Amino acid sequence: MRRLLPTDRLLSVCANQVYFGNSALRRLERVNQDGSSREVLVREGLDLPEGVAVDWIQRKLYWTDRGLATIERSDLNGLNRDVIVRHGLHRPRAIAIHPELKKLFWTDVGEQPAVESAFLDGSDRAVIVSTGLLSPSGLALDHAEGRLYWCDSKTGLIELASLDGSQRRVLAQNQVGRPFDIAVFEDLVWVTDWDEHLLLTLDKRTGRNLVRIHGNMGQGASLVISWSSTWLRRRWCLVKGCGPLSLRTSCTTKTLFLTQ
Repeated sequence: MRRLLPTDRLLSVCANQVYFGNSALRRLERVNQDGSSREVLVREGLDLPEGVAVDWIQRKLYWTDRGLATIERSDLNGLNRDVIVRHGLHRPRAIAIHPELKKLFWTDVGEQPAVESAFLDGSDRAVIVSTGLLSPSGLALDHAEGRLYWCDSKTGLIELASLDGSQRRVLAQNQVGRPFDIAVFEDLVWVTDWDEHLLLTLDKRTGRNLVRIHGNMGQGASLVISWSSTWLRRRWCLVKGCGPLSLRTSCTTKTLFLTQ
């Protein structure tokens, strides 16, 4: 577990680097997993960049901007920017990528809270969850089982559903005071608690076995867990067959990053 940088925005990890939005300075940055070589990628044309996600297959960076009400993408170095969703958004926040399905998922915490999806170019947009939400602040994909998890900082719920929004159910209620961000790894869901400044884990299928992992975090801590290079290579081979690109998808094993 590593506490990385003083920012309250969401992160993504790929190729041994952590990508994050810094809304206070209105820019996107990346840094090595050991905290070295911090680099500004995008510093112009941003207002409140929040959610960040990496497509490790096409090597693209995606982010939400709550102030501009847009979703953009670029190369991993910040070049070749492209606004892919600009209409009908209110306050887009969390974002997640499923490169194998070429799908993008995000939450909106605005006047009409929702969880939405689209293809990676912004086409075929669909609202997959629109009821029972107040402020879906965190979003995570379970690639292994094809499920979507989200937490709502106002209802206190942690929920999951299939990637099309079907088979929706509550995983945890009144177990985490004010869940802010969420991640899934192996059999566990990891959640940060806005009120108690805690990191917690629970079983991703049953919601049981709640464990407090870390305390004394800043309010509004975001988290991300980097996947092992072995897992990424295996997933790529299953979809495309093993080839040169599989050697480039290297992320370190079981490392948890926190920001505040």
